[in-house]
Amino acid sequence: MSSLAISSILGFLAGLLLLVRVLFHEERSPMRSALGWFLLAAAAECLIMALLISPNISFAFSIELHRVRILTMVIWSAALLRFSLIYGRGDYAEVLRRWRIPLSVVTIAPPLVLLGSWYTVARVVWLEGNSSRPFLIQGFGGRAAGLLVILLGILVLMNLERTLRVSIGTMRWRLKYTVLGIGLFTVVRLFTATQELLHATVVLSW
Repeated sequence: MSSLAISSILGFLAGLLLLVRVLFHEERSPMRSALGWFLLAAAAECLIMALLISPNISFAFSIELHRVRILTMVIWSAALLRFSLIYGRGDYAEVLRRWRIPLSVVTIAPPLVLLGSWYTVARVVWLEGNSSRPFLIQGFGGRAAGLLVILLGILVLMNLERTLRVSIGTMRWRLKYTVLGIGLFTVVRLFTATQELLHATVVLSW
């Protein structure tokens, strides 16, 4: 088993365990709801990555998994944006009220657009001279989703930076490690999303 497969499985298990802890916590809040959706979508993406690496996966199923993976990226990006607006904020109700329209748009519209243009998210082509080597190409839907993930990632980093800047005292130390972890995760996803846009063609080995 490759290191990428192992890390994907570990990411799936970690996300699943954290999700269970969030779901069974006594306190219910918009922050925990947003965190739960983020963990669910992130764990699903890790599971999809582990399945894509498997040598026993069929050709048609792998293409569908690529499309589902892009959909999960959009879902957890929107959930992470909502979390970044709420976390560590005493006035989170007012913040959510001001952001209700943008949050509704990025939460509902992108998944509906992707589902409506499902076959443009990713497609397979056979290039001349390479008839035995199929290429997986991101279509308009996949590229638009990648740009959205990058935009939402930038907004997440801006919100986390603002939250950390206005925090004081012991609360600042409590927030620092969470902001550092989520910020690092977001930066890595920004890098990978950018690479997927720049190198949108993948050679399939089937």
